[in-house]
Parts: sequence; structure tokens; C-alpha cells
Amino acid sequence: MTDNHLSLFCLVDGEATPFSVEVDRTKTVDHLKQLIKAKKTPEFDDFPADKLTLWRVSISDDTLARHRVSTPNDTLSQHQVSVPDDNDDEQPILLDNWSEKKKLNATAKLSKVFDTELLEDTIHIIIRHPLR
Repeated sequence: MTDNHLSLFCLVDGEATPFSVEVDRTKTVDHLKQLIKAKKTPEFDDFPADKLTLWRVSISDDTLARHRVSTPNDTLSQHQVSVPDDNDDEQPILLDNWSEKKKLNATAKLSKVFDTELLEDTIHIIIRHPLR
């Protein structure tokens, strides 16, 4: 018997703190969007779930620590890689800094999107907020 349960770590593009979403792998990306919208209430209250854009990524905690960007207010070094320090958990992560990503279609079954075992200590989804 296979485990139909997925525990996905998600991150909103431009934010620093990942969060988890529990979903059945037989559901679609559209269903995942609805769960993400509900989890991010009230931040995501001003638009429908179908306006979210989800990207499949595989970013380990170690890789994330090496690729934290400088603060967005520092326009000269916004996309430069910084050396990790004690405040790295507060530095935003930008989708555009990751070359290995796949935009997800709403109709795709999660069992096809995540057709291999999920890696631990990894961000699986980056969410593009429609109002940013």
C-alpha cells in the first residue's frame, strides 16, 4: 500500500520563511493552491487561489543557506549571493535566482509532479504572489 500523503515545504517568492502544507498526492495543483491560500490567510485574502503561480523546486537547506540574497533595499547587490550569517533566516529568497524550477499547471496531478520520494530538509514549492 502506498502512502498518498505529501508534506510539502513552500516559500512565497521574496519572503524568507518557509511553511508546510499537507496534501493528498491524488489531488491537483489547483487543490494545492487552495490549501496554500487558506494557510496564508489573511495575507492572501485579496485574490482567488487560481491567481497563484506555483513553481516546483528542490532547494535543500544547505543550498538555501549558501544562496540567501542580500536585503531587497540594497539595490546594488539585490541578486548577489551572500555569505551566510546569523541573520540569514530573515533574508528573502527570490525565484529568479533559481535556474532549476518548473512552473506547475493547475490541472496537473500532484502524483505526477512529485513522482519520486521527497527529499527531507528541502523547499519543494515557490509561490509567486499575483499582487507583487
